Amino acid sequence: MPAQGLDLAEAAALTDAGLTPYRAVKKLVPAIYPGSTVVIIGTGGLGQFGIQYAKLLLLAGTTVVAVDVDNRKLEIARDLGADVVINSCDEDPVHRIKDLTGAEGAQGIVDFVGADATLRQAYYSAWLYSLPENSELWLLIIRMSDCSKPSSYQANYSTN
Repeated sequence: MPAQGLDLAEAAALTDAGLTPYRAVKKLVPAIYPGSTVVIIGTGGLGQFGIQYAKLLLLAGTTVVAVDVDNRKLEIARDLGADVVINSCDEDPVHRIKDLTGAEGAQGIVDFVGADATLRQAYYSAWLYSLPENSELWLLIIRMSDCSKPSSYQANYSTN
């Protein structure tokens, strides 16, 4: 395939940068239904891809929320399709996400930062705190950090 002037060594990194968020967002597809909320934490390079994939791969009507500490990155996130942007230095993202979802919480969250604080935000913003009685939920939080393999936290919650 012609490279059309691209340096192949430089372009190779784009494959990883694009595939990592693709895989993370693709894992959300089975859990998302019309009216769902998906949160992308970290709107740097990977998060920017994640926002675009969320808009392309998830059902129409899914609200995509971008969370970051940098207003410039949040402006880019909005330009790329984020429906809501939250600067976590200016407001509590967990509280805002709960407000946006009528206290239900988000049905999907991808944390591209991988810090303890953002993992806590992801956990407390999740739908699991609004489970109806006699229901069950499997929670998978994918934590992207250090440009290495993603780590994950998986748990089963039941209100039985």
